[in-house]
Amino acid sequence: MNKSNYSREEMLAIGLGTAAIILMVFLLYNQLNELKGGYAAIARERATLNQTQASYQGLKQLESRAKQMQERLNELNKAFPEYPAEDLLINDIGNITMATGSDLLQVQFAERTPQKKYVEMPVTIALKANYHGMIDLLDYLQNGPRALRIEEFAMSGGNQMSPGISANIMTTAFYTE
Repeated sequence: MNKSNYSREEMLAIGLGTAAIILMVFLLYNQLNELKGGYAAIARERATLNQTQASYQGLKQLESRAKQMQERLNELNKAFPEYPAEDLLINDIGNITMATGSDLLQVQFAERTPQKKYVEMPVTIALKANYHGMIDLLDYLQNGPRALRIEEFAMSGGNQMSPGISANIMTTAFYTE
């Protein structure tokens, strides 16, 4: 009888030991899976962090360029105003002719031509100038703050006896509506 009890105790110990080992392996397996999941979550968070940092750097670069872009926008708004601004154009032309020592005789506006996103406003300028003043004026018209396209340029005079040049300049100014 004693032998059968012993065998039964052994069997019980072996069964409980096996169950404990299986339970430990199962728990270890679950812990390893959770650890892998944790590493995967960390990798995803790092990738998200890297993307966020890259986006932040891009925004910082845009912020640093914002002032330049605002200045450029202001220049473009002056080049293509939202209204004809004939008075400002006449004032600008008058100022540059005075600065170059030229005499502004007349500024005349013709009929406007609407385009898809802007309006063309023909402007004829009549003036008297010396050679250098004329070059400076043409440079200003071509490269000044207001967008102007020189369509036609006609001049007369300008010899050794009379260095004054009479000129008619047909340009086109632009504005948006």
